Amino acid sequence: MSLVSVAALLGFFVVCASAQSSSSCSTTLTPTNSIEPSIASGYRAALVATGLTDPRSIEFDSAGNLLVIQAGAGIESLQLKDDGGTCVSVKSKKTVVQASALNHGIALSRDGKILYASSAEAAYSWKYDSASSTVSNTNMSVVTGMNTDDHTTRTLLVSQKVDGMLLITRGSTSNIDPAAGMLSSGHSQIKAFNLNNITANGYSYDTDGLRLGWGLRNSVGVAEHPTTGGIFSVENSVDQATRDGQDIHENNPGEEMNFHGFLNGTEYLAQGSNYGYPYCFAAWAPSDLPDNSNLIIGSQFAIGDMNNTINDTYCAEQTPPRLTFEAHMAPLDIVFNNSGNDGWVTFHGSWDRNDPSGYKVSLISFSNGQPEVPANSNTSYIDIFANAKNTACPRNCFRPVGLAFDNQGRMFLSSDASGEIYVVIRDETANGTTGSSSSGSASSSGIPKSGAQRQGVLSTGALYHDMFATSELRRDHHDLTVLEFDHVRIALYTLINSRGSTLMGQALAAVRWRGRSCPRAHDGDSFLFTLIAVITRTSSSTWAHEERSHLIVKHLNERIATFLDTDRQVCNFRLICHATNSAVDTYRCGVWRDRYAQRYDMPEKKGGLEIAMQYKLRSKILRKSAKFLMGQELREIRCMEVLRDLVVESYADLPIGRKAKYPSNNLRAIQHFVQRSGMLRKVFHCLEEKSNIHPLLQTLQLVLTHLELHIPSVKASPALGFEYSQFAVYSHPDDFPMFSANGTWQISRNLLLHIANFFKYHLTQESENTLYELFSQLKAHEKPKAWSSRLVQGGGVKKLGKHWKGTYAYLHDLYEMDLIRRCEPGEEYYFTDSIDHHDGFQTLEIDFEPEANRARWPRVFESHLNAMPPKTLCKRIDKLYKTKRPRAVQIPRLGHRTTAAFNWGNFSREQPPQEPLSPPGTPGANRVDIELPLPPTEQPCSPTSPTFPKRGVHYRQFSGSGNDAEPFHCRGILHPLPPQEEIPGWYRISMMKYFDPLAQPGSMPPQSGSTWAPFQSPPSEGNVPYMPKKPAGADYNLSDMYQVDDDAQVNAGCWAYEGVVLPGGMIMLGRWWSPMDDTGLKRCMGPFIFWNVDKDD
Repeated sequence: MSLVSVAALLGFFVVCASAQSSSSCSTTLTPTNSIEPSIASGYRAALVATGLTDPRSIEFDSAGNLLVIQAGAGIESLQLKDDGGTCVSVKSKKTVVQASALNHGIALSRDGKILYASSAEAAYSWKYDSASSTVSNTNMSVVTGMNTDDHTTRTLLVSQKVDGMLLITRGSTSNIDPAAGMLSSGHSQIKAFNLNNITANGYSYDTDGLRLGWGLRNSVGVAEHPTTGGIFSVENSVDQATRDGQDIHENNPGEEMNFHGFLNGTEYLAQGSNYGYPYCFAAWAPSDLPDNSNLIIGSQFAIGDMNNTINDTYCAEQTPPRLTFEAHMAPLDIVFNNSGNDGWVTFHGSWDRNDPSGYKVSLISFSNGQPEVPANSNTSYIDIFANAKNTACPRNCFRPVGLAFDNQGRMFLSSDASGEIYVVIRDETANGTTGSSSSGSASSSGIPKSGAQRQGVLSTGALYHDMFATSELRRDHHDLTVLEFDHVRIALYTLINSRGSTLMGQALAAVRWRGRSCPRAHDGDSFLFTLIAVITRTSSSTWAHEERSHLIVKHLNERIATFLDTDRQVCNFRLICHATNSAVDTYRCGVWRDRYAQRYDMPEKKGGLEIAMQYKLRSKILRKSAKFLMGQELREIRCMEVLRDLVVESYADLPIGRKAKYPSNNLRAIQHFVQRSGMLRKVFHCLEEKSNIHPLLQTLQLVLTHLELHIPSVKASPALGFEYSQFAVYSHPDDFPMFSANGTWQISRNLLLHIANFFKYHLTQESENTLYELFSQLKAHEKPKAWSSRLVQGGGVKKLGKHWKGTYAYLHDLYEMDLIRRCEPGEEYYFTDSIDHHDGFQTLEIDFEPEANRARWPRVFESHLNAMPPKTLCKRIDKLYKTKRPRAVQIPRLGHRTTAAFNWGNFSREQPPQEPLSPPGTPGANRVDIELPLPPTEQPCSPTSPTFPKRGVHYRQFSGSGNDAEPFHCRGILHPLPPQEEIPGWYRISMMKYFDPLAQPGSMPPQSGSTWAPFQSPPSEGNVPYMPKKPAGADYNLSDMYQVDDDAQVNAGCWAYEGVVLPGGMIMLGRWWSPMDDTGLKRCMGPFIFWNVDKDD
């Protein structure tokens, strides 16, 4: 392998010993504008082609031809004559595609057989033959729908790491484009499209593709790192900017280099995130900005007139740039050499600046796939190729656009203003020609041969001391700002790097006086003295050991970071230099872990790096919030995913089964978010099971029902769409089943949300015929509240709390029940509900003691409730119990006993009879006698089944008693449900409630030989379901409550309940009905709610 080939593989520019100098080339061209660009020492450049029409992006094909896209003309192929080194000229030209619409983007597939190019509106593809430089007669529209009025370039990049992925950048439609603030607009975004799955119609940019980032004003240049596969872009920022009425456009905002993650599946949390535009921009010269106390280079800040929504706080939450460049330099392309150690950027040059900037090609050093310098550096790039003078710019000077490497590692670049192509190579013997490089880059007098030769501000102790000595510290300010922390850090570095006692004494004195004004203390001393003590306890001989010194420096920076108040201060501190970045953002660092523990419940088995990434993601997403209309927007989904994790990981630091004695940090964070976002307000307006509302949003709203019913010191939000909820809770159970009919045991989120909203209205709204007065008089511990232990799946059926309060509702007139079921959802019907209260809420005391569980579950109850879990569910429960981590549970499809899916268009049970409705109060009135076939159901496990479910594992049996105007008793079954949207802890509860015959002679428990009582409404009792009187001579002993004969039948004193216990076991929602209704109409039914309370004293 030749030296040139080796050098090309390594990514360096070298010249063979036989390479000719430019003066000996057979062909020498004169620059178009007679202004020869300057070249830095160690490099050589030469002109390759002139006379091109607005050349933009360039690309080498597999035959070595240089393809040039000429804006407004098409694609030209240049066959090159190569005499070695920079002696390259054009042998011949050929028009490949003639199309005036093509304006910038060009790319080739990985095999070189497909050519891609772009117009303002679309990206096209042709079959391409590199040997003849020809394309197919027809082309395909790959991606369409990209037309905008202003920034019309569409840069194309074919991934070399992931087969078939095409990246396309799209800019804004104007300088400030409000539409770019909406994801659906497709403006100011970078997307990747899978060409392997493309159809004949191609893709639409607005709706298809993988979004790598948005809020990117005009990211013309995009590149893929050759070793890591990381995607970088360079962005042109806004022009003519003002801030608080002051013109800031001369030096702000800066141009940006942004990082967008990977296409190969490597996780990057910020992928697809918002980079700020059109509201936020990166600072280049913070001192020129009004209100700049918290801004450094690279900080996101708001322009224009700030308000409560768009301000610097909001901007600090957007994804910041990886590097920031001088304002208005207009970066148009970025490419990497083969090794990925050098990133090359073309700066097209400014028009919106009194002192022109840009018009050059610059080099950025990379290491491990990222720039070597920190994000706040103002020396991130080194000028390699630039105009000798920028005074003739922008019209009569060199303006670089596109970059491309040939197979020898030589870099070619285009200049659209001059219609030229240049070649640049590395030549150690070249002295270079020094021009007037613009400020903001490294010195143009020479270029370091490697990044290691550059002297950073962290390498010289004397420099620290000088900086500290000349810095102005505010002695009367008692809070440490980021700038003051930097001064303290410099002093401590001075102490570490110094050898002489005088310098050490000066540093100690400087730190000591600053420490006096610090109010924070550690063991009686300020934390600064603690840091100094750490250093001074170390032997002076250790200063000679660089490794030991660096270790102490890292610990000092970590310690400083722990005393910062806000996340933004920590982030700014991290951006100071490599040392602070390493101290804060390494997996061993405890800074983010400490902040995580202060704000959230600490989960088990999570490393420091995972904790840090999760903390940053949660903080960013929860600050941004969302509108929560349907839960389908990306921001809404991200918020919901974070909230789900907070729910699942609540009390994660507690052993399973133990109740907490302190509030959960996660629940506190959730409550704070809900209060700010109004997440629970826009919920109850959908009656169809298959709706556009995201299921996770509905599931979270159910889990957080307690917040809507009882948030201390916060007035409840209005119950929206109450008429819809009233319609839903009184609908026939077959039309609105409790569980899905597809065999998955998924809860009916719509029904339960309507029940929750129904009772939210009756409990929290101050109006007639509600329970507001009674509910408001309850003590705090008597109202619905959150769970107080970990949510887990498995380990047997958990016992519920013993003491409950609740209520139920019904329609007093059965005529109203018929009417409400026949009306269309949302019609202007309002019915006065009858709410059970009897001067107080219904009480319920549940008993899971052995006596209740040893008793047989009566067949008569099972025949009406189908309470026992079916066999398929038992098997799934067994699988769930073998899993320790609730979130890791994967739920296969389950069987289900419910009827077929309902359809709101089918009111077969509710069609009006042929005869007019009887007037209210008539015996047998409003009864619709329609015989309906019973749907097939899965048989539950029965006592005689060989696979009888295990008590305590698959279900628990309970008994209970309470007071509902009169004393009552109940028997029931509790069994677990699969996790819903990855949230565990759901239970189905079924119970039969019957009144104490000793206290209420009109009812009796189910007994052998009892008959079905007629379901009728005597006129004298005003349509109240008839309660048959106790038969003469009947006797009832309370001890018989556990003994119900197998052949017993229900009577009018029995009421069936079925519901869902929400995760945490604190709230149950469901419906009740009379088992005496043998018509199948279930007109005597309604919703109920119970919530767990502390036992009354």
